[in-house]
Amino acid sequence: MSIDKRLQKLPQKLEYTADFAIRQLIERQQRLSQRLLNIMNLYVRVQDNKIQSLQSRLDKSVSVSLFNHENKIARLEDKLQLLDPVKLLRRGYSITFANGKVVRNVEMLKKGQLIETVLHDGKVESIVT
Repeated sequence: MSIDKRLQKLPQKLEYTADFAIRQLIERQQRLSQRLLNIMNLYVRVQDNKIQSLQSRLDKSVSVSLFNHENKIARLEDKLQLLDPVKLLRRGYSITFANGKVVRNVEMLKKGQLIETVLHDGKVESIVT
């Protein structure tokens, strides 16, 4: 083949080669775009699973903590009920006052002193002998 014919076919060959190269680049770009999209979707799914797992752990932790606090409150309420002065009086205990103060020991009292004893159903006044 002569040089002239080769030179005449050169633009056509160049156009074919350029088209082929462009098609290859477009296909490569599409494959890379699809690959990137797949990677991003996978990443989003993994992160979503992590979030759901953390949310589940948080929910369980909050439930356990709430349960523990409710139990603690119930125990404290029970203790408070045991210390309720009215309930103590109903069980047979009494509170004795001298000069407006609770009598805690015998040394607080003097012979002939007026004292007041509170029971669950009323008060009794007495004189120390």
